[in-house]
Amino acid sequence: MAKGKVCSAHQKGLYAAYKASNKWATNRRKKLERALKKNPGNAEQIKAAMANISYRRNKEAKHPNATVPKVNVYVPIKGVSEKNMFKLRYRAHDGSGVPIWNS
Repeated sequence: MAKGKVCSAHQKGLYAAYKASNKWATNRRKKLERALKKNPGNAEQIKAAMANISYRRNKEAKHPNATVPKVNVYVPIKGVSEKNMFKLRYRAHDGSGVPIWNS
C-alpha cells in the first residue's frame, strides 16, 4: 500500500532555499505580467493579484482532503437493511408492496 510522497533531505533544502530567496515572488510576478500582456481585459484583477503576492505553498496540510470530514452516505429507510439499501426493489416498496417514495 502506498505511504504517500517522501521527500529527500536534498529536496527539502531546495524548497527551503526557494522560499528564503523570494524566487517564488519573482516567478509569480513574471507570470502575472505575462497574463496581463495576453489578457489586457483582466487588467484590474491581475493588478490586484500583483499587489497581494504571497507564498502559496501550504506545508501544513499535506493532503488537500485532509480536513474534509467523512460523510455518512447511508440514510436508513424503515424496513430496509443496510445490506439491501442499494437494491431498488427493496427501496421502492415496503414489505406489503406499498410504494415508499410516494408516502
